[in-house]
Amino acid sequence: MTLMTKIMTAFAFFACVAFAGLPAQAQQPSAAAITNAKKIMELKKADAMYKPVLVGVIEQAKSVLIQSNLNLSKDLNEVSLILAKEYANRANIVEAELARRYAGAFTEQELKDLVVFYSSPLGQKTITTEPVVLQESMVYMEEWATKLSEEVMGAFRKEMKKRGHDI
Repeated sequence: MTLMTKIMTAFAFFACVAFAGLPAQAQQPSAAAITNAKKIMELKKADAMYKPVLVGVIEQAKSVLIQSNLNLSKDLNEVSLILAKEYANRANIVEAELARRYAGAFTEQELKDLVVFYSSPLGQKTITTEPVVLQESMVYMEEWATKLSEEVMGAFRKEMKKRGHDI
């Protein structure tokens, strides 16, 4: 899996976990709701999920261009540093949009309660432990699905053999 794929997978996973099944509110969230949403994102270190995307995109583009002309490596490396600085504020745009979505998915009181929770020792443990549990769960589910698939395929073959078909 490439760095970019890992980054995008992590980002997509975070987005799905954070917003799955939550209805978007019709009106714009209040400033207080946005502030609390940003605090939650800060406590959960959400920027670790989206900030690497910017670097990954620049590195991916640089890598493609270097492959087409190795003689440009030095210049492309210099340009990538310039672009990283130039595009650094894009992370702020992502942060603002994610905070708006978070704030739109919860009431102000719920956001305040989440800030209290994530600031607590249990909340901090949840922040550090949950990604590990989710990753382990994904690995387990993949293994489980593979075994189930093999079992189901065997059952199909067995039943089809009874019907005179050897598959």
